[in-house]
Amino acid sequence: MQIIPKKNHIGIGLLLGTFIPIAGYLIMMGIFSLIDDSGALDSVQSMSFMFRERTLSICAIALNAIIMRRYDKWRYTQTMRGIVLPTFVYVVVWVFYFKDILFP
Repeated sequence: MQIIPKKNHIGIGLLLGTFIPIAGYLIMMGIFSLIDDSGALDSVQSMSFMFRERTLSICAIALNAIIMRRYDKWRYTQTMRGIVLPTFVYVVVWVFYFKDILFP
């Protein structure tokens, strides 16, 4: 059973590039919430919600690099192009959303 579809098509790349960061963000935020609810992060009060949201969202966007590496190994350039487009859009949105924090 293959988790990653092995086809060279730009549509596959668009789907993967769009949904993998969303799923990764939701999973990482869920794990972080579980750790926070357990009280393990009480000693770390300096972490604001914006820091957590900003860091987890850029890590979720970076998950596309793992998928791109796999398709690069298979030499599927069309799928890689499909992954790059949503990744670029996510990065632009991320910079625009956090511009006040990033560029004071």
